This record gives sequence, C-alpha cells and structure tokens, in this order.
Amino acid sequence: QSAFFRTHNRDDVIPNLYFVGAGTHPGAGIPGVVGSAKATAGLMIDDYLVAGETADA
Repeated sequence: QSAFFRTHNRDDVIPNLYFVGAGTHPGAGIPGVVGSAKATAGLMIDDYLVAGETADA
C-alpha cells in the first residue's frame, strides 16, 4: 500500500489506539518509521489537549 491508502496513525473505531511503523502512513524504511512516529506523537498530543488536559501535566 502507498500514500493515503496506508494504515492511518489513529484508529477510526477504537479511541486512544494509535499505530506507528513501516506499514503506516507516511511510508517504509527508517525515515518513514521516524516520520510515522512523529506524526503519531503529534496526534496523541492533540487528542490529549482536546480532552482538556495540558501538555505540561
């Protein structure tokens, strides 16, 4: 799978379930895994802040 068709970094059904790795967006290889980890970390922080918490907590 490539581009948008790869597994997304956040599950659409189960709350607080995130994915990271070569099989997820944005792609394969070490750069893809690092990019995937950064994207997923950003999603987790955004979800945490939306839930009413602060990043400093």
